[in-house]
Amino acid sequence: MTVSTTTNKVAYIENGIATTFAIPFPFLEEEHLKVYQLLNDIQTERADWSLSNGNMVFETAPENGAQIVIIREVPLTQETDYRENEILPAETLERNFDKLTMQVQQLKEQADRAVTVGMFSNTDPSVLVDDIEVLYGIRDKISTVVQNKADINTTAAHISDVNTAAANITAIQNAPNQAASAAASAADAQVWAEGTDVQVQALGGVHSSKVWAEQSTNANIDLSNLSQTGEAHFQAPLVSGTNIKTVNFESLLGAGDIQLAKKDFSNATKPYVNTSYQNADSGYIKLSNGFTVQWGNIAPTTGSNTVTFLIPFTKLPAISFTRLSDFPYSVGNINVWSNIIQSRERTHFVLQADGGNQPYISWLAFGF
Repeated sequence: MTVSTTTNKVAYIENGIATTFAIPFPFLEEEHLKVYQLLNDIQTERADWSLSNGNMVFETAPENGAQIVIIREVPLTQETDYRENEILPAETLERNFDKLTMQVQQLKEQADRAVTVGMFSNTDPSVLVDDIEVLYGIRDKISTVVQNKADINTTAAHISDVNTAAANITAIQNAPNQAASAAASAADAQVWAEGTDVQVQALGGVHSSKVWAEQSTNANIDLSNLSQTGEAHFQAPLVSGTNIKTVNFESLLGAGDIQLAKKDFSNATKPYVNTSYQNADSGYIKLSNGFTVQWGNIAPTTGSNTVTFLIPFTKLPAISFTRLSDFPYSVGNINVWSNIIQSRERTHFVLQADGGNQPYISWLAFGF
């Protein structure tokens, strides 16, 4: 026999019906044939077969879609004992050469599936294999990085802003609480200014400034029956410097305007509030160094929801959310909901809401 082909294995994809498969390479013994099956990512060896006219016949057809590999695996041994001056049949010598050739082909097939390094490489193959195993272990994370390549490039392009945010992470983390506190204080101030008696009394007061002003304007005091004792309660005569405050020995009473020098903050080293605005549902604070905090509320509907900032940022801002569980509006029966930022720009962002009715959400954006 000769070994005229370098092939030592053949692969098939089963259709669930066929049971007979051709073996297109020579072999010395039936025991040298092995059959492996890959089904649902599980590899097994099959032994339920026999030979018929040079073909392999399975007792039961492999399942549809199963991958079948028939391979020749020759033992790496030499069992012929050559003796001096003994007759050496040509068939014996040829068979041993055939087996040796098959062993070489077997080793080549295995080497072709192995990880190798270049001829001039100084890399230790064992170290290379270790690195490959590490990469295989984090293949899901690598896939995630590839899928988010555009976002990673955007982050790299704004690395200075990222470093600035990292350096101010404490302030950024405290910003939502400070904004909420500012909003609460603003709401209390609104109550003190023009709230109802019930609202003001809940804060420990009696009347709002508006009510006190109205009572003062509408007061109708009868002075006709004041006694001498009552007259003692009149304001004593106003005397400059005695019961009237003066500035540089000048009384504050009289017409005109007192001009006070304005503080120049143009060269201030610490940022200060430059502009601000607030209404019932949204507002912003912009510092002198350009750092801006904006906030607002949204009750998203399923799909894309565009939120426009009160004033534009000069750079892409950071955005955070919080669910208002105590908001007075009913949010219905919530089964599954999720909210993600679909896109963000300097002038607005788009919130993607999915699944069921959406709760009332507060958002906070901050940056330059």
